[in-house]
Amino acid sequence: MQAQDKFYNDARRMVSRDYDKENALKELKRLFIGSSPDECSKCGLSEDLFSFWVGNYGENFADTYEKLGEINSLLYGEEEAGTGLSPSDWGEIREIISSYGDSLDLKFLTDVMNIILKHWKI
Repeated sequence: MQAQDKFYNDARRMVSRDYDKENALKELKRLFIGSSPDECSKCGLSEDLFSFWVGNYGENFADTYEKLGEINSLLYGEEEAGTGLSPSDWGEIREIISSYGDSLDLKFLTDVMNIILKHWKI
C-alpha cells in the first residue's frame, strides 16, 4: 500500500469517529505529515501545506479531508492529483512550494511544478 493510500484510508476512518475538531485536526496533521515524502516533511513543506488546508478547509474537515489527500498525492507526483482543487488553491500551493525551492530536490520540484501548471488555470 502506498503512503497516500494509507493516508486516505486512515483519514477516512479517523473522520468517521467522534473527534472534537481540535483533536481531529491534530490527528489529520500527524497523518498528513507522516504520509508525505520525507523530503517534504523534513524541510517543513508538509506542515505549511497542512496549514494552507486548515486555513481554507479545516472548518469542515470531515467533508474536505480528500483535498488534503489530493495535496499529498501531488507531493508523490501523481499526474491526476488535485482534481478537486480550485484554481486559487493551485496558485497558493504553487507559492508555498516555490518558497521551498532551495530546500527541495530539483527533479522533485520540476515534477511537482509541471503538475501544478497542468492543472492551474490563471
